[in-house]
Amino acid sequence: MKASRYNFFFKEDGLLFNAVTCGLAQVLPENVDLIEKVLENPCENNLSALDPDIKEKLIEGGFLIEDDVDELAFLEARYHLAQFAPDILSLTIVPTLNCNFRCVYCFEEKLNLSMGDSVIESIISFIQSRDNLKRLTVTWYGGEPLLEQDTILALSEKVVNHCNNNNIKFRAGIVTNGYLLTPSLAKLLAEKARVEWIQITLDGPPDIHNKRRPLKGGGATFDTIISNLLAAVNLFRVAVRVNVDKNNVLFIPNLINILDEIGLKQRIMVAPGRVSAPTIVCKDYMQNCFDPKTYSNLQFQIYKTLSEFGFQSLIYPKLVTIPCISVSPFFFVIGPKGELYKCWETVGIEKEVVGYLDNPKVLTPNSAKWLNYNPLKFKNCKRCNVLPICMGSCPYHQIQKYSWLKPSDNCPPWKYNLKDYLFYVAANINDLYSKTEGG
Repeated sequence: MKASRYNFFFKEDGLLFNAVTCGLAQVLPENVDLIEKVLENPCENNLSALDPDIKEKLIEGGFLIEDDVDELAFLEARYHLAQFAPDILSLTIVPTLNCNFRCVYCFEEKLNLSMGDSVIESIISFIQSRDNLKRLTVTWYGGEPLLEQDTILALSEKVVNHCNNNNIKFRAGIVTNGYLLTPSLAKLLAEKARVEWIQITLDGPPDIHNKRRPLKGGGATFDTIISNLLAAVNLFRVAVRVNVDKNNVLFIPNLINILDEIGLKQRIMVAPGRVSAPTIVCKDYMQNCFDPKTYSNLQFQIYKTLSEFGFQSLIYPKLVTIPCISVSPFFFVIGPKGELYKCWETVGIEKEVVGYLDNPKVLTPNSAKWLNYNPLKFKNCKRCNVLPICMGSCPYHQIQKYSWLKPSDNCPPWKYNLKDYLFYVAANINDLYSKTEGG
């Protein structure tokens, strides 16, 4: 047998983690030295000194593997299986590039473009042309998609009917700033558009949020979003996104406290995210952004605060098969003119168009860079021991290589403070489990 190349053994804390299985073991102090010796050299003599039950657990957790197992080949094969799953079509539909907000860090160019009837019909034809389709997922995105609520409802009705008539499983969600998500519209989206989940952004308590995410013509947005959010949690799974940078990081606990006080801690997921500068439009905002290593420590503190308040939080690493569905030939972002993209960060950038609805080729010169993306082609990724829980992270950032972004800007928080997360989970496992179960 041999030790997995993706083992993490934090000897001083007795924590053993494997990134392929995401298995976590708490090692008793009296066994630490022996297990370290086994993992460094799993020869027969060392293995024979192990208690049989411990040896079985090490094998079960993926810490010890057979000599002929090629873990890199396994990860690559699993990546391609997920990348080319043929029975699913995933569409992000952008009915407009217009927006009613003027966020300080927005990466999109605001264009007064909306989807016409001909594009709607082309989307229906595009979906209907897919043979052997078993699952269809739709994400509504913008601009602000709810500026075109009539388009969403009309197109959804036709898509849902097609799926019902052809035994296709349909799921839908929406990324919205939440300002227009009135209770009456939320009900229509749930019933008519079959929306199951929503993502809404709040960037801090009212004074901070309103400075960062004001209305296009000026004006506060926080109170209206909260009012709509309180109604939406009765209809959807809700994720509250918090975009974190140097200007609001100190105020995140205040926001968490507000969400707790209004009774949302058992009803929403809160997901902090690092603000970056992924396009030329927002390059000038880079000075306000944290580097990944600094942010990883801040994110951990935010997750700890969320957990202590009783909110669901992504405190534990999870296995990643593909880093983003953009690398699949069965995923497209559809712009308001019927143009096709592979990433929603590229919407509105003409040079990133990979095709059009009236000529929806899977393979074009511009789509090849996405379909050919493979994290194992990057030397830094190939030899990185967090690869199984990252898989190269954001493909767009890897592909673009903007001069103001470093390769490490694409690395996940686990790269820098995996031990902190694991230690926190190990110390609070019973409490975290009870919160997850709602008990």
